Amino acid sequence: MSSEIHISKADLHPPLESSMHQRGVTFEEIKQVRAEGDKAAESKPGTLGKVLVFPSGAEWEGRYYQEKEITVY
Repeated sequence: MSSEIHISKADLHPPLESSMHQRGVTFEEIKQVRAEGDKAAESKPGTLGKVLVFPSGAEWEGRYYQEKEITVY
């Protein structure tokens, strides 16, 4: 039995989609973090968390960022 958890866009509830949009995070990036990300050090015991850094080159909340770090739990 595989421990892989599959997600689809249907799994994203409206408040989560709103937060993703506000932060400039796409569903494709979420899938990439799950597939390629490193284990998130701050994950609580029993919680799977992964993190990956992406190039950003964009402004967010008035500041310019070259990279964005996405963590998925």
